Amino acid sequence: MVLPEDTIKIVDKGRRIITLSAAIGFVVAVLIGLLTSFVDIFNAPGAIDAIFVFCPSYYLIFLFSDEMKVMGGVLAMALIAFINSGLYAVIAAAIVGLKGPTPD
Repeated sequence: MVLPEDTIKIVDKGRRIITLSAAIGFVVAVLIGLLTSFVDIFNAPGAIDAIFVFCPSYYLIFLFSDEMKVMGGVLAMALIAFINSGLYAVIAAAIVGLKGPTPD
């Protein structure tokens, strides 16, 4: 099946946006993980709210705290980072889908 040239441009642009958003989600989760390992964020006012806004998958630490302790810190944060990356990618895909085809 041969796609028109305009369709290929739209798909490539959408794929770049989704991939970039997934990478940003991963980096945000890793940075938050590093921040929480070096700084006591639970005493800072508003810090935990900001973390949950930018990394909602961080809730997994509180929901499954016993399982996260068994997994170990690095593996648990990697899981959270990949879930956050997927969440950012899904949000970007929804935005790309809502925008529809637009000329470059």
